[in-house]
Amino acid sequence: MSKKRIALKIKSLSLRSASYTPERETGYQLRETRQMPKDLFFSSYMCLYDNKSVVILAKEKIGFIIESNEYAQAQKAIFNTIWNISTSQKDTVNTTQEKDDDLDYWAKQ
Repeated sequence: MSKKRIALKIKSLSLRSASYTPERETGYQLRETRQMPKDLFFSSYMCLYDNKSVVILAKEKIGFIIESNEYAQAQKAIFNTIWNISTSQKDTVNTTQEKDDDLDYWAKQ
């Protein structure tokens, strides 16, 4: 999906946990990354785009998509609140991620 997202010039905003290390990340692919405060940690992967909220729970081996304007707006408000209190990081791309410890929001330019 990253190649398609980049081709469509859709920017990705990504929040990472404080314990996340970007050593496997290389290149620039329209992604701005911020590090969440140390007291915040999400053990799941979440992605927001359009009116969809994607949640993947790796430990429980389950994932789902909620398609709802109202729910997506609530999740985007939560994302933006965390974004505003997080520390800026260099633009990165995550090609192989072991841990599900981030939040992504795809913002159409």
